[in-house]
Amino acid sequence: MRLLIHALGLEMGGGVRHLSGLQQAVASRSDLSVSWLLREELATHLRVFDHSLIRVPRWVQRTLWGRMLFDIVLWRLYVKVGDFDCLVILANHGILTYRHPSVVLQRNALLFHPLRNALYKGWKRRWKFDVQRSLALLACRSARLVVCPSRVMLDYVSRCISLDGRGRVVPHAFERREYLSPLNSDIAARFDHSSIKVLFVGLGAPHKNLGVVLRGIKLIPREKCIKLYLTIGEEDLTLRQSLLEQARRLTIEDRVVLLGNVGQSEIGELFRTVDVVVNPSIVESFGFVALEAMAFGAALLASDIEPNREICGDAALYFDPADPADLASRLLQLADPYVNAEFRSRALQRYEQVGTDWAVYLDQLMRVCTEAVNYGRD
Repeated sequence: MRLLIHALGLEMGGGVRHLSGLQQAVASRSDLSVSWLLREELATHLRVFDHSLIRVPRWVQRTLWGRMLFDIVLWRLYVKVGDFDCLVILANHGILTYRHPSVVLQRNALLFHPLRNALYKGWKRRWKFDVQRSLALLACRSARLVVCPSRVMLDYVSRCISLDGRGRVVPHAFERREYLSPLNSDIAARFDHSSIKVLFVGLGAPHKNLGVVLRGIKLIPREKCIKLYLTIGEEDLTLRQSLLEQARRLTIEDRVVLLGNVGQSEIGELFRTVDVVVNPSIVESFGFVALEAMAFGAALLASDIEPNREICGDAALYFDPADPADLASRLLQLADPYVNAEFRSRALQRYEQVGTDWAVYLDQLMRVCTEAVNYGRD
């Protein structure tokens, strides 16, 4: 099958991890011919061959307006429809005037969740969300099939637009072998092994709900020796300063450690080093961090929201994401060695139940693409 994969909107986070795994699986398949619409820096990072990369101007890659113009009009200058059997859109919205077989992946739960306006203040941010949401809904209408990584995410989308049976669920994959490098020595030296080490992985965006973790740590007596470790990089200067200021106001600055950027290949060792991984998100579509943590047998403390329940089952200890006291209580439970060992065991068992590799993921996605090509035929 000949695929055109549109991923111009991807630049960070779970979307890039998804793209990386998918690209490796595609590269191992001789029966697929794939052309990519990617940001140039991502193409270089993923080592996408020049002959399979469709190059577009940088202003198209960098701005929402540029992408909109490309997806409505300019794509015809770069894409020959007859060269492809199916268009696969990885970034929530893509070419909107494509009248041939297409599949769109919807992974940004914020675009469909009713809490987005409460979480993100300011008219500029809300305006951008509204534009992106409108484009995502248009993509859902024009695509033959809509793919989501979880049943909950598909439900979010279905509440906003009638899919008329066109929705499909294909859970994300994860492979441990890509994450087995030892920790950077500078990062490893920052861990206080006399404390209970609690890890938060990800960005400090409002829907990630890091504030409830900080307030929860504040409620735990100092003699419990609990420290929070954050993977916030040096380039996120504003976020770092904001987090440090929050910690100072709560008088817990000595209990919060900024690790900086941790290489993707070192994530496995990071999860093995800490005692608890906390996933406090208010809104999720899938929860890569939870899946990764379970893959390496981490004791997982997770917000009690539907996506976490779907992915983690009984392998996580859940807390009310609006209640710092509940988080503190559950965290103290996981600090107990016997409880911690039990949840580590559950995590590994759960991963064996729900985890899949990228070759299997690609097979599932290809079945959806084949279905899209044949959709509506008698």
